Amino acid sequence: MRQDGAHYNSCSGKWKALFLLIFYHSLQHFRLVTGPIGHYTEPAGGNTVKLRNLALSVPLLFCSGFVFADAATLPFDNDDACMEGPLAQFGRYVGNWDIEDSQLSRDGQSWTPGDGARWNFVCLGNGTAIQDFWMPPDGNVGTNLRTYNSETGSWDIAWAINTLPGFAHIQAEQNDEGNIVMHYKSPLPDPLRRITFFPPDDDGWNWKLEFSSDGGKNWREVYRIKATRSDN
Repeated sequence: MRQDGAHYNSCSGKWKALFLLIFYHSLQHFRLVTGPIGHYTEPAGGNTVKLRNLALSVPLLFCSGFVFADAATLPFDNDDACMEGPLAQFGRYVGNWDIEDSQLSRDGQSWTPGDGARWNFVCLGNGTAIQDFWMPPDGNVGTNLRTYNSETGSWDIAWAINTLPGFAHIQAEQNDEGNIVMHYKSPLPDPLRRITFFPPDDDGWNWKLEFSSDGGKNWREVYRIKATRSDN
């Protein structure tokens, strides 16, 4: 951000990088997946949502809007807005996290450690949305854009990853225990998936993925995450 408050003729630093990342994701051949879940991915050939036109328009729209914006008024550097009211449900995860992960073996008898990852959450637009970036060591970067719907009291989430086509629409709601429970809305995966974020504490926070093969009557945990605050 310019200290003299001069008008910009292009997107600034990290936000240019953000729009370029969205643009890059959309130009890849995406395939729908559940998220950071190791080998638990959707089969190839599922329904896809074309993002190429969106990819071209979103960065240009945002960047062109910044041409005449005063640098001192751009609403991207205030995390406080994501720490108030319902936005704090996901706002409490804003920051950079180191991930330890493990997944259930195919025979269901043991847990196998994964390769870990970094998972960074940022507050956008003074509380307009919360975006996160899943960054495993294999380079298969994924991103979620999370917006709170005050009419439904739930979150609308779009998930995409750079190795697979399209994006998934996920809906999330905080329950009475303070856990955020996420369900896939479109397209529906087979088997059904349920993701739970547990409240953070001084040591970090936990996350789990469950599968259901009976229409949601019973669930089985197949992947789990432990997040601790990163120094980076």
